[in-house]
Amino acid sequence: MFAENGKISKQEMRSLLVLGWIGKQSLLFPILLKSLYGWEKTAALLLSLVWIVLFISLLKKVRKKREASMPKAHMYLIGIPFFFYLLSNELYLIRVTARVSAVCILPETGETALCLLLLFAAWMAEVGDAQKRGRAAQALYPVVLIALLTLMIAALWGIQPTYLWKALNGNTEDAVKMLPPTWSAGAVADLIQTSPALAKGIAVTGASLLLAASFAEMELLLFENMYIDCRTMRGSVLRVMGSMCLLTILMIGSFGATPLNRLEWPVPVLMSSVKLPGDFLQRWDVIFLAILLFGLFTAISSGLHGLHRIAGELLPRHLMRLRRPEAAGILVLLCLIAVGEYEQAEWLYLKLTLCIIVPVMTAVLLIIWGMRTGNEKETHTKTEIQDTGEADR
Repeated sequence: MFAENGKISKQEMRSLLVLGWIGKQSLLFPILLKSLYGWEKTAALLLSLVWIVLFISLLKKVRKKREASMPKAHMYLIGIPFFFYLLSNELYLIRVTARVSAVCILPETGETALCLLLLFAAWMAEVGDAQKRGRAAQALYPVVLIALLTLMIAALWGIQPTYLWKALNGNTEDAVKMLPPTWSAGAVADLIQTSPALAKGIAVTGASLLLAASFAEMELLLFENMYIDCRTMRGSVLRVMGSMCLLTILMIGSFGATPLNRLEWPVPVLMSSVKLPGDFLQRWDVIFLAILLFGLFTAISSGLHGLHRIAGELLPRHLMRLRRPEAAGILVLLCLIAVGEYEQAEWLYLKLTLCIIVPVMTAVLLIIWGMRTGNEKETHTKTEIQDTGEADR
């Protein structure tokens, strides 16, 4: 059912989340899991789901504190690192979408022009009616899921059982490469070399944490109270992670575990290798690429909305002009110019944002959840007094 009250319904928000994450993770999760071998990729995906569920539970607890009473200073502590995460995520999404478009569809078009076009289109979507954006996502949501299901069914014909069998045997060297360089010498290195299972366990855990960190947009739960709830967020994550697990198995069976790690974007390659019976669709890969790019654009427009939303939450009233969508678009444009090419944006997101900013965000949430505000202490004191009075009676 579409909402008719000028706001985005939960179903429309779910469609926006799933489409955006499918587009983003189709390109990102193979990069984050590249150092893992075979079935370790699936194990990392499943373990990352555990971290994500725990993170949603933490957000639920902090959200209750905010709905009760949360000091403004706590909202600044939460919002500032989250704003930087959204900004870095937006730069990466714009750059990677422009790169994929230039490589796969528009080789004669410059990436800078594509970046500007994507940013302008996302800004137009943000200044327009939010309900129209939600309706478009909800209308195309089943189309994307059916297309992904068709891809998976068609890819089954290209699976080599020998590739799946070889993937059952792990590769210790690939697992060791996933570890920090500072662990390559000393007692830790000796322990890892003598215990391949330990090396694989550390590698899988590290990759799963990075993958879970790439879903940090979930912190919008604290700011979009009217549109998102924990159940919608969990359902969206489960749909995306289920798709990623199936795609991982299909890619291992189609390419082999070792060749798969050499591909930069294996999902588009898998799309191009799918062959359907008959001659009515000779360029089926273009249709899938169009769906993938639509998911990426959905993530870009949602990211710009998030920047606009967080800025409106944190900035004081006398800076009202900076709360407008135009200010968020100008900020992203300036940062695109400052960061430069795709490689710099990728490094900023993968190394700085996922490894530093997201852990800081999580630590802040844990500290705020463990703290008691003045109102909570007062309520707790009143409860204790009432309990004491009833006991005296």
